Amino acid sequence: MGMTMTQKILAAHAGLDSVSVGQLIQAKLDIVHGNDITTPVAINEFEKAGFKDVFDKDKVSIVLDHFVPNKGRSRADLPDHSCRPCGTVPRQSRIHSPWHRLPGS
Repeated sequence: MGMTMTQKILAAHAGLDSVSVGQLIQAKLDIVHGNDITTPVAINEFEKAGFKDVFDKDKVSIVLDHFVPNKGRSRADLPDHSCRPCGTVPRQSRIHSPWHRLPGS
């Protein structure tokens, strides 16, 4: 049986002739997206793993769309959904993505 369009894309990005359902692959990524829910969690895990920099500064996109704008300062700093890491880490990592722009960048 042939592969689906998704399988063809994944196979091409993994440098494989084919992929199958349930197969684990290592693929080259076109872009990595995060939002204000997933990014703080990812940053925490990234730092716990000891990483210091992103894999490609031009291929990271962070979209703040769930908690921005915050209802107030007290909500903005809550640890379970703080947007602060979504701004500080990209600035420190010098992420260039056209999808992520910070004031003054």
